[in-house]
This record gives sequence, C-alpha cells and structure tokens, in this order.
Amino acid sequence: MHKLSNFTLNSWLPHLGPGAPLYNAITGDLLATAGIEGHQNRTKLPS
Repeated sequence: MHKLSNFTLNSWLPHLGPGAPLYNAITGDLLATAGIEGHQNRTKLPS
C-alpha cells in the first residue's frame, strides 16, 4: 500500500495519521491512503 504525500511549501510531506483509504473502483483493492493529518502543526501557510 502506498501513502500519498502532499506538496506543501516546496516539499513533499507524508500525512501522519492513518489517512483515508483509496480503492480501485473495478477490483476493490486498496491502492493507497491520503490525508492531511499532521500538516497543521508542521507548516504555516502564508495568509
């Protein structure tokens, strides 16, 4: 299984929590997880 990362402030950061599962629509196989857990504390986006 692949853990998708988020591109934030010129770097790729993986999510820290379990994330949301992403499944293949045909086979039902679990492909990856995606999430934003942990990014609120690690980066401050410009206002």
